[in-house]
Amino acid sequence: MRVLVRNVEPEMVGTIPISEILVAFRRRVDKGDISELAADIREVGLIHPIAVKRLTGYPDGYQYQLLAGERRLMAVRDKIGFDTITANIYPADLSALEIKYIELIENIGREKMEYQEECDLKNDIHQLQCEISGEKTGGGVSWEGHSITDTAKLFKESATQTSADIELSQAIKEIPALGKMKNKSEAMKAWNRIKEKLIVTEMATRIPVKPDSLVDKELIDSYVVGDTMELITAEESESYDLIEIDSPFGIGLSNSLKQASADKKKEYNEWTPEQYAANTKILCEESYRLLKEGGWLIIWFAQEPWYDFVKKVIRSSGFDCNGITGIWSKGVGQCNHPNVNLASSYEMFFYARKGEGMLTREGHLNVFNYRVVPVKYAEHLTPKPIELYQDLLSIFVRTGQSLLVPFAGSGNAMLAAANLRVRAKGYDNNKLNKDIFIYYIHHVGRLDGEYKSYMKEE
Repeated sequence: MRVLVRNVEPEMVGTIPISEILVAFRRRVDKGDISELAADIREVGLIHPIAVKRLTGYPDGYQYQLLAGERRLMAVRDKIGFDTITANIYPADLSALEIKYIELIENIGREKMEYQEECDLKNDIHQLQCEISGEKTGGGVSWEGHSITDTAKLFKESATQTSADIELSQAIKEIPALGKMKNKSEAMKAWNRIKEKLIVTEMATRIPVKPDSLVDKELIDSYVVGDTMELITAEESESYDLIEIDSPFGIGLSNSLKQASADKKKEYNEWTPEQYAANTKILCEESYRLLKEGGWLIIWFAQEPWYDFVKKVIRSSGFDCNGITGIWSKGVGQCNHPNVNLASSYEMFFYARKGEGMLTREGHLNVFNYRVVPVKYAEHLTPKPIELYQDLLSIFVRTGQSLLVPFAGSGNAMLAAANLRVRAKGYDNNKLNKDIFIYYIHHVGRLDGEYKSYMKEE
């Protein structure tokens, strides 16, 4: 038989000596502004009595234990200096569940609890009810046990709200930062974002190993999570036919991307200008070492202020670079100050060769017209379309050759290489990016035999 909280009512309402009240462990952390509460009590009196239960045989003269109303007790005792206080007096035989129930009901509607405290109380009551009565496994009224709906009824709110609060309470125990947000709404939003990532990460680990997925498995294994600046120096010399570098631009890009979510902006590992200058020099020198004779380098950059610097570094590293850039024309633009600037609708890259390398496709224009990846398909902050990469890479490498992508990000360059039957290896320091890459391969996969950014309906 299901056991619910009985209809708990105080035995009486009376005035009791404060010295006889035992204040044991209290759940509440933030007591709020006691001085303001004391001033209100002086003016209008104690409107809501505190809640206590009787004690039997307790030493030190304590006759009551405080159940709820610690702020009111502190205001009356410490700020006003009264010796007595009005209290709802409950019987001594209250169960642990009834004590928690009284505490929550007494405090909610008074000075608001911190959201994590309120969520914890709901979670505790629900777990204790399930422990007493068992968890309901069916949906009928006659089914025995306790459910979220039963807990929600205690608090006169929807089961959806109660369920979300209990889930948040449990999440805070695992991720304490969720309990330090501005309010419950912000904590819920943060937890939902985390859940989305956990789902992707968890699903990414469920890789079905099938005979026809060996190519995909090799592609996944070629995406390495780690620090690019360390990994690239460990590579063997003259190992690659093409290196494509799309490093952080060092221009505060995350601040200018207005349509990107705050969560994605945080994940974008921007470099300072000083870091960009130093790392670009290392990357170009290492790329020259790693490329085979006749190999090619593609390096994306921000025209202002890096055009002259990047061109100089490429040439000083030993590459032949004519200084004419390639351009990805997106068809849409953005800028920080639209009142004085035109919106930028393109990105630029230098292409440079080691030795006497020749293009595999002659006569291609230096402008590539591809629209941006639709927001609903873009998990990375600044993804370039697979179709753009496939067109671009095919100019510099042939089937069977090799590509290194030191900043793999979304993995779209590697997916384009797979379409071209080019062996690709990539690095990224964000494991979530690889998880999304794996998720894409196994839950989106190829359309008409190829990986794509643009879906059929478009």
